[in-house]
Amino acid sequence: QVVEAHIHCLEASDEQPVKVAVKMLKATAHSSEMEALVCELKIMSHLGYHLNVVNLIGACTIGGPVFIVTEYCPHGDLLNFLRRKRTSFSIYNGEDTDKDEPYKNIKSITNGSTKESEYLSARDLPRALAQDSLIGGDGGDDIEEDRSLELRDLKSFAHQVALGMAFLASRHCVHRDLAARNVLVSTAHVVKICDFGLARDITCDDNYITRGNHRLTYILRCFALLNYHYNSHHSQLVLDMYALRLYVLFSAGENPYPDIAVDGKFYRMIRDGYRMDAPEFATCNVYQVMLDCWSGDQENRPMFNQLAQLMSGL
Repeated sequence: QVVEAHIHCLEASDEQPVKVAVKMLKATAHSSEMEALVCELKIMSHLGYHLNVVNLIGACTIGGPVFIVTEYCPHGDLLNFLRRKRTSFSIYNGEDTDKDEPYKNIKSITNGSTKESEYLSARDLPRALAQDSLIGGDGGDDIEEDRSLELRDLKSFAHQVALGMAFLASRHCVHRDLAARNVLVSTAHVVKICDFGLARDITCDDNYITRGNHRLTYILRCFALLNYHYNSHHSQLVLDMYALRLYVLFSAGENPYPDIAVDGKFYRMIRDGYRMDAPEFATCNVYQVMLDCWSGDQENRPMFNQLAQLMSGL
């Protein structure tokens, strides 16, 4: 379970408490759940800081219940955030949302303290977290919740997820469930990959497909089988996951492969080259990125750092 809390004096100069999330076990938790929580703590400690992942603030492992303290993201998971906003998209109103006006530069949010692929030392972490938690100022959460989404918002979300994926790859970590519910929406529309109980070190663990959403699990297993057929590296499956996430993102929360039975015939369909049509709000360039991620020619698939660059230019 996850609860909201406040930390006072995270930094000696802090005047306001910092809102955080505390992840802990229920009283009825089994030993396997304890192991999973400790594993998640180890992974988060290994990763270090990045703007587009939910960052570790602290933990308690001795003298009482085990719990993990992380950044707090006020708008919840991306999937439900999109579904709440779906009927108020500016796109529905026929507005030209793909303007030259730039979206907020997410690199400037931390005052340029980190580059896209870098992470902070533990010594510098509290200051960066305090900055992230105060983005937008008082009342900013309500303003963001009321504002309609535009196409540039969806593109920014996609770019930020790609940055988070590239960072995880640089730390030899792959997330086993890149569904939109495992991306949280923070202030200033910053999105962060979360739930590292579903992450593994790709250098030593082959068993990394989620067991949560049965339909998505079957789709991913079909792509995993296809990648095995081509003798591909684990990271190729993460590209498949990312393309599926783009579909969910640019359809405002719809399930991938709608109106198609995900059964024994599904693998043969994708093996023979079938791909979904473009989601409702995707531009031609976004759909091309999806197709590149699903390319049958493994050499034509983008690397994670290339993917982030591609999404930043859309």
